[in-house]
Amino acid sequence: MKKTIKKTVIIYAVCMAFAFAAGAHAAPAATENAYIGYEDSAIGSEKVCLGGVPFGIKLYSGDLTVVGFTAVDTAEGRKNPAYDAGIRENDIIVSVNGTKVSSAEELMKICNSSEGNEIAVVCRRGKTERTFTLKPALSDDDGKYKTGMWVKDSTSGIGTLTYVVPETMTFAGLGHCVCNARTGEAENVVAGVVSAVEITGVEKGYEGDPGELVGKFTGGKIGTLTANTDEGVFGVFSELPPHVDGEELVPVVPCGKEGEAYIRCTLRDNEPDLYSINITSVEEGEETHKNYTIEVTDERLLAETGGIVQGMSGSPIIQEGNLIGAVTHVFVNDPTKGFGISIENMFDGMPRKAA
Repeated sequence: MKKTIKKTVIIYAVCMAFAFAAGAHAAPAATENAYIGYEDSAIGSEKVCLGGVPFGIKLYSGDLTVVGFTAVDTAEGRKNPAYDAGIRENDIIVSVNGTKVSSAEELMKICNSSEGNEIAVVCRRGKTERTFTLKPALSDDDGKYKTGMWVKDSTSGIGTLTYVVPETMTFAGLGHCVCNARTGEAENVVAGVVSAVEITGVEKGYEGDPGELVGKFTGGKIGTLTANTDEGVFGVFSELPPHVDGEELVPVVPCGKEGEAYIRCTLRDNEPDLYSINITSVEEGEETHKNYTIEVTDERLLAETGGIVQGMSGSPIIQEGNLIGAVTHVFVNDPTKGFGISIENMFDGMPRKAA
């Protein structure tokens, strides 16, 4: 039974509730990895700005994935050129008329400029590439040529910031990777944008039904996402998110111990607060990212959220005034319990300069 619960937890995790972006958005330029600015780990000798606040990310993987179809209203009736040509959901569009495409905006421009002439669309389905020929249909609604398919060029969602390295403004959050919904593997990062977020509500968690923090993006870009790893997402801020104090620093220690601790997170009042937990077991080592088993004991948090909910992934774990890790997973069958990763493992996953 224990193994079954853990397997379920991995699937649902305290994962951010990500939604695909099907509209036309220009992807930012690809960025090189940012580094923490010193060769050795910060463990034991450095202090960081404490997170516990929500942040939004938009991650561009470089893939343009077909996620659905919709008929185009034309003078000759309703048409769906892409579906009729044989394109299907989860196909990845590689090129159109010999031109590589990686965003919805690029696809729309090519289709509209075709003026209804045939276009050759190369798609990757599994490990095989196929070419489909179709004629974009002229829409009665807006006078533009369309293929009739919805495509996803990015993944966006809300999570919780764990820490910021003050010397470089580099940051870490989530404590686990953002996964591709189709493959279950970590999304590749070609480029990524970080934005401020406002929490607008909380969906309380119950046994078998993980809850969720509900929020919205509140502004433009405040940073860049540079890496998506098993230990979390990493990037660089151009400005600190609201409620992160760049002057108030906390020490970090490699790993905590069993006993009383706190998590820092933000609920609907949009002010980060500390909530008590109990660390019931500790497993050290790089082989696992579930270093802590934790149980929420704070009556306020239990009343508000039922325990750990989606969107709290990355919430810092503090013990005896030290940052020791971050919340990563919730037990689906008991939302009062979950897992956390040690700060040592998060630091190890953070991109850094070669020695």
